[in-house]
Amino acid sequence: MPVQEITTSGYNPPSNWTGVVYFHNKQCGACVGMKPQIDWVAENHPEIAILACDTMHPAGMPISATYRITATPTLIFIKQGQPVGSEIGGVPAQRIVQLYQQYLANPQ
Repeated sequence: MPVQEITTSGYNPPSNWTGVVYFHNKQCGACVGMKPQIDWVAENHPEIAILACDTMHPAGMPISATYRITATPTLIFIKQGQPVGSEIGGVPAQRIVQLYQQYLANPQ
């Protein structure tokens, strides 16, 4: 499943949505380095829904504020519309998959 970039101001994931929101900034070196990792996860794990949000884009600023994003890159794991975990900083693709399994794939 391709990564969906948030480009509409005021967008929020649906209330029952489960997936990962990847907060980034196009001028952030760690974010640029992490993009191939995000793309690899999206390509090789279609069960993982990923939204990408540029924290400096006008459409991304409100959702970044909602989730109180203070650093990029940041991953927020959302289950049934509720944030259940996060990871700040660049991480390899396998770590993203592990975090998905930890936060979202296992029943609670």
